[in-house]
Order: sequence, then C-alpha cells, then structure tokens
Amino acid sequence: MSLFAKNETNTGRQLEFDYLKGLFLILIFYIHSYQGTGSVANADSVFKSLYCFGTLSTAAIYIFVLGFGTVYNRKITPVKMTVSGIRLVFYQYLSNMFYVLALFLGFEIFHLIGDANAVRDDWEYLTGYYAQFINIFFMSGIIYLILALLKLIKTPIIVYLLLAIIMVIIAPLIYGTEIDIPVLGYVLGLIIGGPAYVSFTVLYYLAYALAGVLFGYVLIRTTDKKKFYRYVLIICGILAVAWWVYVGIRYGMDFEQIYDYLKQSYTKPDYLHVIASIAHILFFATIIDFVLSKKKKTGAISKQLLYMSTHISKHYAIHMFYVLAIRGIAGFAGLGTLGCLITFVIITVLTECTVRVYNMVYDRIKNRGAGRVNAN
Repeated sequence: MSLFAKNETNTGRQLEFDYLKGLFLILIFYIHSYQGTGSVANADSVFKSLYCFGTLSTAAIYIFVLGFGTVYNRKITPVKMTVSGIRLVFYQYLSNMFYVLALFLGFEIFHLIGDANAVRDDWEYLTGYYAQFINIFFMSGIIYLILALLKLIKTPIIVYLLLAIIMVIIAPLIYGTEIDIPVLGYVLGLIIGGPAYVSFTVLYYLAYALAGVLFGYVLIRTTDKKKFYRYVLIICGILAVAWWVYVGIRYGMDFEQIYDYLKQSYTKPDYLHVIASIAHILFFATIIDFVLSKKKKTGAISKQLLYMSTHISKHYAIHMFYVLAIRGIAGFAGLGTLGCLITFVIITVLTECTVRVYNMVYDRIKNRGAGRVNAN
C-alpha cells in the first residue's frame, strides 16, 4: 500500500498543531515578559536559552499553521480569506491603540508614585514606536491576502514550493531597501522589512506559510500517518541536530554570540534559519502526535492548551497590553529576573481571565440575539 493517495484521505483534525500553538504561546508570554518590559539587558542565561529555542518555533509556528490551515479548512474560500486578512491588518492597528493606552496608563500610575519627568522621554519614544508597531497581526493579514490570491487562481502545488524557495532567497537581498517614493515606500517597507518598528517581515515569514500549505497538501493525502511521521521525525531530527552543530561551530560555542545571531535571524531574513525552524516545528509536532496516540483521556492541562490555541489571536493581542502597562508602572526601566517571572505570571493570569470573560459575554450576547430571531 502506498504511503500517499491521490485523493484526500487524512482529513481529520490534526491536534498536534493545536497543542503546539498552545505550548509555544506560553513561551511567547515568557519571552515578552522580558522584551516588553525592557529587561533583555538584565536577562539571565535561562531566558536567553529559552529565547534561542523560541526563535526556532514561536512566531514561525503561528504562520506555518496559518498556511497549513488553508488546506485543512473545508469551508475556507478566497473571499473569506480576504476578509480575514483585512481583519487581521485592522487588528494590528487596533491593538496598537491599546498598546499606547497601556503605556499611558502605566505612565499615569507611575506619575503618582515617582517622578514622571524622569521617564517622559522613554514614554514618548515608546508611544511613538507602538503607535506604528508592525507585528504578527499585520504579517498574518498580508500573508492571508497573498494565500487568498493563490487559492483564487488555483495555483498548482509545485508553484507554492517554487515561491517558498524564491522568498527564502530574495528576502535577505531586499531587506531594508529604502524606496524614496511617498506612501509606496512606506508600505513596501512594512512588507520587506527594515524600519525599527517592523517586528516581523512579511516576505521572510511568507516562506513559513507556503511551507505550511505544502505540508498540509502532503499530510492530508497520507494513508499511514504514523509511518509518515516516523520519516518526518528522523529527517527533521537530523536537520535540527545539524543546525545546532553548525551554529556551534560557526560561533565557537560562544553562547552570547549564538544568542545575538538567533536574535537577529528571528526577525531578519536568514534562509538557514527558515529550514531549521521548519525542521523544529515538524519534529515537535511528531513528538506531540506520538504522545497523543498513547494518551486515552484529555486532562485539564490539555483542555487549557487547546483553549489557548483556539483563541490564540486574542491571547496574543491582550497579553501585550498588560506587559506594557507593567513596564510603565515600573518606570520604563528594565526589571530583574524575579520581576520578569512575576510579570510572566501576572500577564498569563490576567490575559486568560480577560479572554474567558470576553468569550463568555460574547457568547451570551450572540445566543440572546439568536433566541430573538428564533422567537420571531
């Protein structure tokens, strides 16, 4: 029996990617507890180690699964994808407004307990930075629009592969290119990267989405998922080990240099980093799938991870509000390790409570509206 079929056969929910998103959302919270509070300079080796690990997974997982989902979602259409893409871009600027609000609230609270003039310059810089911040929502929205176009014109799967290779090659070449044309230059800067407020580069991460589509195309036609994942585990395990050996040799096992390199290649185009990231994503997906196959019951932790995965966009948007508010209250100064760990716990709890309350209220309003329609 062939390992692959011409028709779609493995069409169920691929839970390993849901769990993967939930697990690494927690890692994002931890990383942002340091980054968002301006504490990276004070970070200890544990944070830097987790950050190095996170560069090969966190944002990349989100974008990879975004592409993967376009294959597995039976109800998705180019029109719906376009609407979702526009909505995500809107979410970026809406969340920016709340980030600025968080900085303002933090500044005002600090004003009550400290000298506001001492931190005014930091506050003004950060509010300007986060007012035009380009992060994962904008990137996801633009990528979704691109995938919608590819789906609309019925792009052959081989073209997705070619486009992924092209993106990996050209993204580093044009990164940071300044285009001296009003409006157009600004917009292209958001796409190709370069400006300080552009956290993630669209063209760079587009390769992850295209890779997600490719993997989804293969997985949905797999007749024996366990056997297929054994091959994936071996191949990706070898690639992951080879990557770390390469980095160790390149930087002479100097941890600080390795950290600096991974910090740069996380957001700035690096084709080897793309290959390594995809290898790590698939390696951990296969491990999670194996664990799920051995687990008969779903516990509280599993349910929580799935909940976080389902509402990952809300969690991502809301947690930064609390991070930036805490940064303001702390006087816009970097926190120590203990302060960042406390911040991590606080933002995790507050974010989860906020998301659950929002969903509860939204569901009640939705159900009440549906009840009125049925009554009429």
